[in-house]
Amino acid sequence: MRVGFVLALVLVMGARLGARAPIPPASASPRSGQSLVVTMGEYWFRPARLALRVGSTVTLRLANQGVLAHELMVGRGVVREASGKPDRYREDFFAGLRVEVLSAVRVKRATLGKARPVGPLAEKLFMHEGMEREHPFMVDLEPRGTAVLRFTVPGGRVGSWEMGCFEQDGAHYLAGMKGVVSVTP
Repeated sequence: MRVGFVLALVLVMGARLGARAPIPPASASPRSGQSLVVTMGEYWFRPARLALRVGSTVTLRLANQGVLAHELMVGRGVVREASGKPDRYREDFFAGLRVEVLSAVRVKRATLGKARPVGPLAEKLFMHEGMEREHPFMVDLEPRGTAVLRFTVPGGRVGSWEMGCFEQDGAHYLAGMKGVVSVTP
């Protein structure tokens, strides 16, 4: 009799606890979103490797923890100046992408490239006189600067990309401030 009472109590309590557990919405699939934090300092990115999935909406939080300004650029094929110094990427990961700027604090400068930034903050950051359209999309943060961007990874970006900082005429890049961005289907 006592075993039956304990079993009934366990079943009732389990049913009550289960009824309180939140049920995730159908849209909360693993592919629906990714939240990533990238911190920068002298002369590193943490993490140094990012993994993105096609179709995923990525919220990318950038934070400069260094004492110098640092930028984030993502692309392929480093372009060098006539002097041989690394300057930017030939192929811009963000070209053609809609990038929502959710926050921006202590931004030194930002270049639009061929990305399509949206939102009130995007207008302040990118819609200025003389913005560089040939330079890839880039956000350059002052020390203690932060930015939050949101974008969806398209199918045409599958493969390996590089993130890098080309501050101080490429000195940061040459000092090892680069990392890998992998995009999988």
